[in-house]
Amino acid sequence: MLLTQNKDFRYLYLGQLFSVFGDWIKTVSLIGFIYHLTQNANATGLLFILAIVPQIFISFISGPFIDRFNKRNLIIFLDFIRFLLGLLLVCVMYTENLFLILTIILITNIFSAIFIPTRSAFIPQITRKDEIVSANNILLISFNVTMAVSTAIGGIILSYIGSYNVLIIASIMYLISALLVLLIKASKGDDSQDTPKRFNSSYLKELKEGYKFVRDSTLLKSTFLLNGIRDFVLGAVNIMFNTVILVSFSMGDTGIAYGYTATALGYIALGFFSKKLIKQDMLENNRKLGNFCLIFITLYGILLGIAFSMDSFWLFLLFILIMNIPQGLLNISFESSIMHNTKDSHRGRVFAFLGTFTKLGYVFGLSLFMILSNFISIVTYSWVMCLMLIAAGFINKKISSI
Repeated sequence: MLLTQNKDFRYLYLGQLFSVFGDWIKTVSLIGFIYHLTQNANATGLLFILAIVPQIFISFISGPFIDRFNKRNLIIFLDFIRFLLGLLLVCVMYTENLFLILTIILITNIFSAIFIPTRSAFIPQITRKDEIVSANNILLISFNVTMAVSTAIGGIILSYIGSYNVLIIASIMYLISALLVLLIKASKGDDSQDTPKRFNSSYLKELKEGYKFVRDSTLLKSTFLLNGIRDFVLGAVNIMFNTVILVSFSMGDTGIAYGYTATALGYIALGFFSKKLIKQDMLENNRKLGNFCLIFITLYGILLGIAFSMDSFWLFLLFILIMNIPQGLLNISFESSIMHNTKDSHRGRVFAFLGTFTKLGYVFGLSLFMILSNFISIVTYSWVMCLMLIAAGFINKKISSI
């Protein structure tokens, strides 16, 4: 098993569990604090805007910066900065100045927008090629289970120890993550370096080189296409999910908790399928990957349409659980194919561009649903998205065959 055999990946994995746990208990705490401060539920939406916007803009321009530096050291630096910013946020919250609080949150999210592609680009440096699928599988499952667990724990401990103490705990999680990554010594990457790379070209030139690298790769273009469409759909699905539970089924907060539990169980079940279905030779072959994606994006779309057509809450949860298996398989295959087919010298830029592209898709999907939801039922919209996913799968298969 990868976690027992690869000590370096184990340190990264444990560090990220602490980091993700800190992210989610911090989110729960901030939602409650900002609502308390403003007495306006809509104000909490600013938290999600401040999380998405840096991932669109900062991710795009951060690629050359990530590729220039040692990724292990960069992860440690970013975690330590987020630890300090977390403590600063606690101090600023005592002022109850909303502008200052949101400014610190935005600055923290800027560093997080650099951290996410850096982590993805670092994984191939501490794993062999035949371990990449397992690594992505373990991280995806663990992150989603941690999300479900930490939001529940965050809500419970918040009522006992208060927002300030929860945020201090969340900040300490980043420090623990940095210390665990500090223990990583080996590097199995293709051309990683322990010292910063020489700045032989301008930042803008390196940015353009990264864009050209993606544009000239059939595999990367198809990966970007399917990722963008999938996140476009997810932007709408996340609103539809809450709306159906709260309005159609009238299940309240308990129903939301059940919904996230079903999602987490779907990702746990995913682990069984990913090991059997995602093979290394498929990740290196455009045609095989195109066929794989067509099958599972079609399955994802059909299950999506069925789930949001259910009249029974428990059947809805069942299909939500099943739906996340093909969706998760697509996610693992996308991440793994990029790790397999890019060099360390370009990987940071590729993941940074991908982050921007997918978040734009997510925002457009969310916005379009909010506009059209007054005119189209959720059931109809879910089947429209099903057709969109299937069409994207066929277009991608054609691109992969070129």
